[in-house]
Amino acid sequence: LAVIDYRLPSFFGRAKQMMPANKVRELGDCPSCEKPDDETLRLLREMFREDDEFYQSCVIKLKREFASLPAQSSNAAKQEVEDKALMVAGGAGSEVVGVRSAEPAPLDLKNSKGAVSTASKKWSVPRNVVAVMYNRVDKCGSSSLVEMIRTASRVHQFKVQETKQYITFRTDRARRFPKAEEVNWRVSGEVRETLQGKQRFVFHGHYNLMDLDTFSPHGFSDMVFINMIRDPLKRVISRWNYLAYGPRPDPRTKAEAIELRKRKGAATLSEFARHPNRKQIQYELDMFPMRHYFCKSSERGECTVSRAVANLDQFAVVAVLEMLNQSLAVLDHALPTFFGNAKKLMPQKRFKENENCKACEKPDEATTALLKELYSDDYEFYAACVTRLGQDFAELPAQAREAAHKDWSVSWRATGKGR
Repeated sequence: LAVIDYRLPSFFGRAKQMMPANKVRELGDCPSCEKPDDETLRLLREMFREDDEFYQSCVIKLKREFASLPAQSSNAAKQEVEDKALMVAGGAGSEVVGVRSAEPAPLDLKNSKGAVSTASKKWSVPRNVVAVMYNRVDKCGSSSLVEMIRTASRVHQFKVQETKQYITFRTDRARRFPKAEEVNWRVSGEVRETLQGKQRFVFHGHYNLMDLDTFSPHGFSDMVFINMIRDPLKRVISRWNYLAYGPRPDPRTKAEAIELRKRKGAATLSEFARHPNRKQIQYELDMFPMRHYFCKSSERGECTVSRAVANLDQFAVVAVLEMLNQSLAVLDHALPTFFGNAKKLMPQKRFKENENCKACEKPDEATTALLKELYSDDYEFYAACVTRLGQDFAELPAQAREAAHKDWSVSWRATGKGR
């Protein structure tokens, strides 16, 4: 049952819990049933010798598959539930006796006690997921990941829904940028409307972490968050250049970004890094830290590193761009009904550097050092996510880990101008 649960979760998730124990009965209760003697048993074994060889091969194969399961799955099968099938040989033949099944412990995604950088999640992901929430951190390869998700949606038959709301932490709160609380309220409404369609979906966009248990009767039982981050310095450089010189932002946004930088005395990335009030104007210039995506709108004023790290327990997977192959392997394993074969579905052609941007700024060593200091909290959060992903990857079956390092590998340069 543990192997069936693991191999085919969309059909047989929690198979052990659903197995009707009361249907298993002892054969010894049949008074009229024939009980062969020793000579008859010997003749029957000889007659069905080939079946016995086939049976032994199946037992060996099953043992190998069970040994490759994650530790949590195998331990649950051995310890949490006492399913004892005792094959009793003798004059009465083989009988199944004493089979009983207990309720397994429910999966829990809401345990957020402390940081997860030193403790792995042991794959506490619900198997009957109907909604994956991807609150995209900007400039972390999310466009390419969304393209993979769209491809996966055609393979695994789920819907992809994007919100047009955009979270910002700008303190001036310009008209085009509503408060974070308002954005999340609008996003929540869109999610509830999508849930009414009774179809599995991935909901993506730039929005805050939300309380999934507010989406009753859904919530933590069948909804999970995912995200992807990258090296903080690379993200900062990429975002700075994107806002003013990128190919996709609204022209008004570009002009506004350039004008706002001049008005704040930070027309260039070097001036921004050396600005005396850089910790304050990083929000005014929309250069806010990426950890804010891992805090709820109600935690806006308390989005410390420890708070963001504690909230990681609400994410099924937090991918890391610099560990893309490992990230895709973990996504494949944690949510196979959405991201099975994620590595093969990932569009390689999207991973290009924007080298044709002549206006894009390239910081010198001094500016780089100042930016790393400014975003030191993000580096601490980034380290926790790298550790967490490494632990999740280490728990994968050996075959999955080996496959993650084969075929193709994406290499991101240190320029920080990636898509």
